[in-house]
This record gives sequence, structure tokens and C-alpha cells, in this order.
Amino acid sequence: MTVKIEYNKRMKKMWKNFSIGLASLVLLMSCGSKKGQVSSPNAKIKVETGIENGKVFYSVKRDHQEIIAKSFLGFVLKDGDFNQNFKIKNEKQSSFDETWKQPWGEDDEVRNNYNELELTLQEEKGKNRELVVRFRVFDDGVGFRYEFPEQDNLKDFTITDEQTEFNFAEDLNSWSLPYTAEFYEGLYTKKPISKVDTISTPITLEKEGLVVSVHEANLTDYASLNLIGGNGSQLKT
Repeated sequence: MTVKIEYNKRMKKMWKNFSIGLASLVLLMSCGSKKGQVSSPNAKIKVETGIENGKVFYSVKRDHQEIIAKSFLGFVLKDGDFNQNFKIKNEKQSSFDETWKQPWGEDDEVRNNYNELELTLQEEKGKNRELVVRFRVFDDGVGFRYEFPEQDNLKDFTITDEQTEFNFAEDLNSWSLPYTAEFYEGLYTKKPISKVDTISTPITLEKEGLVVSVHEANLTDYASLNLIGGNGSQLKT
């Protein structure tokens, strides 16, 4: 995958989403000792983040049960890696709660209620470039996105590889479509994560009444998401 980014006075953003809940629902660290975490409004889902050997990671728990184990984030650019030698420059938390009406769907009103953790990362060596990773934690799921702030050392650039990981705590059964599928209405195949090849999203996973779905949203000038399995319980871009 190669994506060229050219700035027009705005940040470049893309969301990765996964949702967690009971089977009856359709669900979508340290820098030194520094560690960040944020929980859902009902405190059932918790995201922890941090830096290990210069690489940023996150993990997700629900009711103290680990769903996503330590998973690393980052990119490879045409001029080199953009996934290591990071420190956490700044950390900011906030909350948001609104209700909006949708023109069609099962519910007339949708509540948009989450707690947010914004991490500003900066390279400790080389060009000292910055990358923002923003996590939003809802009562039924988690979303995170990358933001590339405009800066002198990162203007026009080409992404040659995205290195987002979803390291599930167990080798869960999953339902997915191959990346070559032309329609979402195709035949979904059931396989454990360790047997998954390259697939398009959404991918849905299940274990003991827990359902997890991984998908993407709100892409801005960015390629759509495929995931690669076949390495234990890991999915990665």
C-alpha cells in the first residue's frame, strides 16, 4: 500500500474502530514511567497506552478481561520509518456527550458519548517529527485515529506501509471476507484468527458470549483497510 499525502492546511485523519459487547448486541507504557489510560463513560472498557523501546502501543480490556493485548502502532514513509524513537510529548483527556437525530435507521436518536485520550508523540532522534494518536472510548467500543499535524519536517510525504496491530488475547473464531471480494454481501468464512489470510473489514470475532468487530470510518485522503492474519492471534494492516 502506498499513499501520498499533500497538505492543504488541515490534518490528515483516519479512524480505526472496533466495538465490544455482549453476544445479544451488534458491536461494532511507559515513557520512562509515563503511561496513559482512558475508560468508557460506564467504566467497563479501558484503553491503556504507552511507549516501549521507542514504539507506541495500546491495549484494551472489558470488565478487567483483556481483549486486545499490547499492540503497536506506526507507519513506514518513503524516506524511512515513522514508528520508533517516540516519546510522549503531551497527553490530553476530554469527554463528550451529545444526542443527534438520524434520517433513517432503527433508532430515531443516537447518543454520541465518549471519553477521549489524545497522545502527541515526538521523535527523540532525527527530524523530531510529531504524530497524534487519538483514542475515543464508548460504552460499547473503541475508536482510534492517526493525525499528522502540519510541521516543517513533515509536509508532503508518501506512506508506503501502515503498521497498525490488533493483537487479540486469544485465537478467536472470526467471520470475514477475502480482500478480493467485490461486495459486502458475499459469503463470510468462519476461521480462527491464526488461519485468516488477507481480508477486508469488517471482521467479526466471538468467544464465550463476547462479540468484537473491527472496521474503519471517516477516511480522509487515505486507502481503505485490509487486515493480514496467519500469525497467531494477531491481525495487522
